[in-house]
Amino acid sequence: MDIYFLEDETVGWSTIFHVMEMIERLFGGHVETIRSPRKSLVGRAIARNRPVDRRGSSIALFVARGPHEVGRFMQTEAFAKSRKFRAIWLIDSFWTEMLPKGSLRQFDLICYTQAFERDFYETRFGERALLMSIGTDALDLGRLGTERTIDLLRVGRQPSAWEDDAASAMVANELDLRFHGRPPYLEVGRPLQVDLMENWFSKSKFVLAQTNLVDDSRYTHPSKSYITGRWTDALACGASVAGVAPEDDIAMIDWPGALLRFPKVDLRENLAQVADAARAWSPEQAKANHLASLRHLDWRWRLRDLADRLPVDTSALDAELDRLKARIRELEDVRAG
Repeated sequence: MDIYFLEDETVGWSTIFHVMEMIERLFGGHVETIRSPRKSLVGRAIARNRPVDRRGSSIALFVARGPHEVGRFMQTEAFAKSRKFRAIWLIDSFWTEMLPKGSLRQFDLICYTQAFERDFYETRFGERALLMSIGTDALDLGRLGTERTIDLLRVGRQPSAWEDDAASAMVANELDLRFHGRPPYLEVGRPLQVDLMENWFSKSKFVLAQTNLVDDSRYTHPSKSYITGRWTDALACGASVAGVAPEDDIAMIDWPGALLRFPKVDLRENLAQVADAARAWSPEQAKANHLASLRHLDWRWRLRDLADRLPVDTSALDAELDRLKARIRELEDVRAG
């Protein structure tokens, strides 16, 4: 099994790099980052009309940041290679308006990430559509530690009122709130993912993450709100997520204690709300978040659904699922006792 990702700006994609490595390990595959071809309307037209060669024995999973990368993948040698099965996973699948017409007929499986797009993908692609929601490695990288030295950790994009970490820290100090700004970036991939979860999320009571509808980023969707790995990774490490919530995509993490919802963006009011919540925080909140993440968010559940649709050996994944279920039972017994 070959897993492909296009070479591009990679900051913010450590969660996806990590799950690709999990697929590589559990399905016996090989991850390769390939160079994106030059933009060419002629090249894309030729690729769309090229007959699919299914005489090979390999499986290919193309992991696309969004629908805009479908045409680029189809121009690569990796796509043209003889295969018995081709799957594509659209991470930012909410960009439905960017989906190339007709070009996905050459894929045997189309994975999409946002559950609120289910009707769109199932109507267009029928049984070839598969929901693969954003997840987290709750089993191996998640934590339920109760020693939390940070009340509020800022990560990722933020609305302008929250962009200046120094200004946020000044207001937080006035409220006797332990605030930490954006963590330093390490090497993209597993080192960054491990660092974020082990050294930052697991030491925080709350992680600041806001819906894309309240910031000024031009690369986010202007009308659809969605969660990213910041939410799932933070919860796996026991931290709750504070911010204006992305309500379109929130159902899978909307358990008690998972979210501290801001009614609007207002730095001082938001920090005062976090300060009150931090004073009321208890270790049970971290334990509940971690356990719920094991039950609902772990990547292994998503990979089980993927394995059901691929001609792959699942023995390694089955063993991981047994380990995940055993950990859930262990924590359930502790809470019950």
